[in-house]
Amino acid sequence: MVQADTRAGAHLQKAAFVRWQVHLQERRKAAWRADMRVRMQTVRSLRDSALRRDAWARWRQLYQSRLMQQRFAVRLIGRCFERWKDKVREMNAMKERADHLVVAREGRIVVRCWDSWVRAAELRIAERDVTERVGARVVGEFMTSWRRRMCAGLFPGFGMLR
Repeated sequence: MVQADTRAGAHLQKAAFVRWQVHLQERRKAAWRADMRVRMQTVRSLRDSALRRDAWARWRQLYQSRLMQQRFAVRLIGRCFERWKDKVREMNAMKERADHLVVAREGRIVVRCWDSWVRAAELRIAERDVTERVGARVVGEFMTSWRRRMCAGLFPGFGMLR
């Protein structure tokens, strides 16, 4: 029986060894799976963090691009507004210059008209003086010739006036 016990012990020992090997393989597989899960988790987290970094980089780039576009638009609007204000100032200056030109032109016309009126008045005065002198001379000459005739007796009955 010793031999049977030895054989039974060896059989049990072999069965235990086989079960231990199976259990060891299961543990190794479980450890391998756990390690793979950890590795996959690491790969996923690295990929997620890379995606997150890329997404943030893209967002930051888009945000900065949008800010630059807004700044450009603001500057462009500012430049256009300044040009518009310059044009308005220029138009106002042109209006003022035109008003001054009109005033100056009208002033020159008024001065010319005044000068013409003064000259015409001077001419009328001179004409009246000449007319009065000529009239006085004609009357004087007429009176002189009338007196001579009267004195000469050309008109009978008028000699007694003297």
